[in-house]
Amino acid sequence: MARPPHPPSAPSPPQAVEKALDWGSFHRDPSPPQGEKVPQADEGWSPKYALIAALIVLFVPAIAQACPVCFGDPNSSLVKGANNGILVLLGIVVFVQAGLVALFWSFWRRAQAIRRRREQFHLISGGAR
Repeated sequence: MARPPHPPSAPSPPQAVEKALDWGSFHRDPSPPQGEKVPQADEGWSPKYALIAALIVLFVPAIAQACPVCFGDPNSSLVKGANNGILVLLGIVVFVQAGLVALFWSFWRRAQAIRRRREQFHLISGGAR
């Protein structure tokens, strides 16, 4: 059975593949147009941006200086909850650091045991001649 011919408006399969793989329309000349500045990777912060960042850091926190926890009643439940949260977070930090100390202490003990075991097997001076 013969295949019907492609409709005249559709390109044949080889032409469609060539058209899909044609990268000519996507190619850009790497050189910039005349007179256009190309951004460089080593252009860091200019003093103007550093000054703006410093001003933001200095003047924006003035709005949030009096939060309810810091400025409120020391016996309120909000302050007690914040203090308990701080204690829990400090406890987690201490627990993790204690775990790291225990880990490195166990490494040190194992290294000593391996060193003692290795020193038991030393060569006899003179050896076989």
